[in-house]
Amino acid sequence: MCIDIKDKKSLEAARKTIELVKKYNRYQSTVLGGSSNAVSKKLIRSDQKIATFFGKEDVLLLIFGLITRTLPYLHFDRELAALPYLTLDYMNE
Repeated sequence: MCIDIKDKKSLEAARKTIELVKKYNRYQSTVLGGSSNAVSKKLIRSDQKIATFFGKEDVLLLIFGLITRTLPYLHFDRELAALPYLTLDYMNE
């Protein structure tokens, strides 16, 4: 299950989601994140076991690495490159 945290300023929804992940021990099947890397970093700080997906900065770095052929030398701290950039939610922002 991939959960996108929309609110960058308040992480109350993320905190509640992390509590549910802990309660039902769903670390293996839940990936959290947001469009910004700051959201993912806050999620990791709140629980080290939480898996996160790429934010906008990671996507730009990935594209840069592909274009310049430096991708093998780049390091990403994310577990999933789910790129939801062709969805209606992204286009409505």
